[in-house]
Amino acid sequence: MMKSSLLRSLGLLGLFALLLAGCKEEEDPVTPPADDEHAPPTTMVVVLKEIGKSDSTMSLVRDTSVVKGKARVEDTLRVASGKSYTGYIVLYDESKTPREDATHEIVEDQDAHLFVFTATGGANGRLTVSSLSKDSKGQDFGLTFSAAVSGTGAATGGLRILLRHYGTEPKTSTTYDTDIDQTFPVKVQ
Repeated sequence: MMKSSLLRSLGLLGLFALLLAGCKEEEDPVTPPADDEHAPPTTMVVVLKEIGKSDSTMSLVRDTSVVKGKARVEDTLRVASGKSYTGYIVLYDESKTPREDATHEIVEDQDAHLFVFTATGGANGRLTVSSLSKDSKGQDFGLTFSAAVSGTGAATGGLRILLRHYGTEPKTSTTYDTDIDQTFPVKVQ
């Protein structure tokens, strides 16, 4: 009987040890993982305001490869020959509900980001983007910018806007991640 009682006690002790091992608390890391990055924006809005006017034109492009259940949107930027504009960009993350304004995250990390503008099609050589806003180190950032439309007559094309994320690399590096890459239809009137 003593042997049976001893075996039962050892069995209960073993079961107790297994329960304790299974209930181990997760460790609380002191520092976040090094690869903790912001979520890339899914939607880009460009607003252009003609210099000397109060009206503005706005265009939105949504990447539906990331945003499921919403229609792809490609609003046209309408500009006029011989006119100059000031512009700015707003970014959203619509992969979440409700959508989140992603602009502030990019601004907080502006030293590692650069907006690159390329006119395509009939806008190439006619639409010039310059005077990019600067980051805290005085390098180009591009959240705000100037745009000028040269020449005469109507044209159609595009304005490709690429947001590069350099991380710890300098902005002159060819090594970067692409946070968002959208082409806006452009109609020159």
